[in-house]
Amino acid sequence: MILGRTVLRSSIIGALLLSYAAVSYLGLDLYGNILSPLLSFACAWYALRAALSMPDNRFPWYSIASGAGIWGIADLIWAVQEAAGPGNPDENVFLMYLYLLPGVAYLLAFLYIAFYDRRRWASFQFLIDLAAIFSVLIGSVYTVFFHEQFLSMLSFDHEVLSASLYLIVDLFLITFGVSVYLTLRRDRIPFYIKIMFTAIFTYALIDFVYVYEIFHDMYVPNSLIDVVYMVSIALLGFASIVFIDFPTAVAIGPSRDKGIVARINRALLLLAIPLIASFIRPPTSLEVVFFASVILLHQAVSLIIHRLVRRELELEEKDIETRRLDALVQERTRELQIMNQTLENLVHKDAITGQYNRKFFMDEVERWLAEAQASEKIWMILLDFNRFKTINDTYGHDVGDLILRQFGKRFETLSEDRILFARLGGDEFGVVCRKPAADPILPLVQQLMGLCSAPVQVGNFTLHIGVSIGVAVFPDDAHTRGDLMRHADIAMYIAKGSGVSGVSFFDHTANEGVERQHQIDLALKKAPIPGEFSLVYQPQYTAHSKQLIGMEALLRWNSSELGFVPPDAFISIAEENGVIIPLSEWVMKESIRQITEWNRRYGLSLAMGINISPLQLDDPRFVSKLDALLAEAGAEPKWINLEVTERSAMKGEKVLADLFKELSRRNISLSIDDFGTGYSSLSYLKRFEIDYLKIAKPLVDGLADNETDRQIVQAIVMIATALGLRTIAEGVEDESQLAILDHLGCDEIQGYFFGKPVNPQEFERLHLKRE
Repeated sequence: MILGRTVLRSSIIGALLLSYAAVSYLGLDLYGNILSPLLSFACAWYALRAALSMPDNRFPWYSIASGAGIWGIADLIWAVQEAAGPGNPDENVFLMYLYLLPGVAYLLAFLYIAFYDRRRWASFQFLIDLAAIFSVLIGSVYTVFFHEQFLSMLSFDHEVLSASLYLIVDLFLITFGVSVYLTLRRDRIPFYIKIMFTAIFTYALIDFVYVYEIFHDMYVPNSLIDVVYMVSIALLGFASIVFIDFPTAVAIGPSRDKGIVARINRALLLLAIPLIASFIRPPTSLEVVFFASVILLHQAVSLIIHRLVRRELELEEKDIETRRLDALVQERTRELQIMNQTLENLVHKDAITGQYNRKFFMDEVERWLAEAQASEKIWMILLDFNRFKTINDTYGHDVGDLILRQFGKRFETLSEDRILFARLGGDEFGVVCRKPAADPILPLVQQLMGLCSAPVQVGNFTLHIGVSIGVAVFPDDAHTRGDLMRHADIAMYIAKGSGVSGVSFFDHTANEGVERQHQIDLALKKAPIPGEFSLVYQPQYTAHSKQLIGMEALLRWNSSELGFVPPDAFISIAEENGVIIPLSEWVMKESIRQITEWNRRYGLSLAMGINISPLQLDDPRFVSKLDALLAEAGAEPKWINLEVTERSAMKGEKVLADLFKELSRRNISLSIDDFGTGYSSLSYLKRFEIDYLKIAKPLVDGLADNETDRQIVQAIVMIATALGLRTIAEGVEDESQLAILDHLGCDEIQGYFFGKPVNPQEFERLHLKRE
């Protein structure tokens, strides 16, 4: 029954269309002028019925009904004026602009569909498609309509002006129509949508032909062009009828042809537009370059968006899994709390792992040492899991507790009368073992490493957790419980310093390392600033033209007590004891003074890279202090490039974002130092107003013979380019590294290839006086 009603309604539209086509062919303009508005009004009625049949989102159908109705009104006015005479409807200015409104109405329908309920990255892809399609279309229109006659079109004439407006509306109509169609699910496009798109594209394309004939004085009323116009309106009527009888929701979202297939389809579509235009007039070489550039740029940006969309979907899936895991963890935690209600657990056992607690462990070690015989040794083994805080921050402390409990159960398999395990706190475990003096401890240590290296299964996650083990022995390394624990702890942190799972046995060299850090700490607190400190400068050159563009100020310390101390040996200690604050302020003041002196003396505009401590960024007066130093030295803000580490950028993002914005307003540039070896998060690159990414030296070292490092560097350069940032590579030492970086598109170079860090006088002689 429904199908019969659809056929009947469609027959009315079809009969009106065929009748109009027949009278147009026979030249019966009077009948054509009558049939045209009738057909338009019929199609407008069915589109209105389609809008009223929807509970919401009616706007597109209202727009289509308005477009068809306005066309019918315009045709009716045309018919009345032609029948009443005198006067030529072709010259009616009102009609010229009235016929423009249907195209505007159809465009509004596409705009609504385009921006209704669209995902963030899908909107970015949609806008990129819009820009590319519109650029190619406008280029094609220029090729066909305006080439070598653009100035002749600037004279004010209503017929030409209205036709040009038709052209503009049609450009937007095709642009938005194609872009919307690309975002529809190919496997779920309803039949009425296909008819609607065909109708509006037909309307826009025949409008192009109409405008072409207007510009060349070829248009004849009630000719084949008008028949095609009515075909497009009739198709809208058919689409409305199909929707009324067979309503289907439109699936807006990515189609199943993802990735490279989707990009190839878009590229072919963009290529097809100028190819069609070339049949009318072959493009010039400059126009070919324009079309090719648009297509290549569209493909590059689409690739970046595709990768960002994929990452966003992965993060959403991970968030769902994490919420499921949280529910599981809560259930297991309740079970664990019930199991730990006994008095023995409260007194001697750790509530989370079931192992002995710290107090019981210390008491037992004290007793074993007191009872130790000359023929045996007491081994102290401390275990600490690497980057366990990251696991707690990522998955939650409940998950971290489950992991510790699993390790506690594994350690129980090694327990015996002469081996005692305990959880000392946090993620640290202690093992004490009594052995005959001749028995080695290495087999037990290897068993512990094996237990720790096996992956941990928590919910749906499989985690590989590294461990650092420190070993000390009584009586060789210590004679008291306190010293034995302290020496095992020193050995453990030596092992942890390697960054991977490992074992370290205490020796006096390790103890000397700890003492060395203590000496540095004391000497730093007494060192005069700037008395024992100085600055050296390393040049920065452009990668391609090898032109000096700036330098980085690097701190050096020549202690009166300790001699020369490398920066990596004292900077971290200075940050811990607070000396870094006055030291960094002196570095900033001296660096600003030096760059001002050099730029004034040599008439240059070089930039000085100044490393900023995370503690400086915590100072609310940082910007005002910097302003005062610039004013005191008479320096221009553009001469200053502040370098912050990724660790600094990830801390207090909202505060730093505001701080970086303030610095950017002052025209002070900002760099993320050692990018690629730390967090390397795209999130802060998007939120912070920064100017440079400094590619870390370890990545540069592997460029020549490590494909992975080369790909990482290339990715960093591409990300920086996409975000409008510049890149500078650190630690460039030979010609081959420079050539690769130049080929990858790196902007600037710093390293021994151009010069080592030297004092101001030597820097001036080597790099400034020859400029």
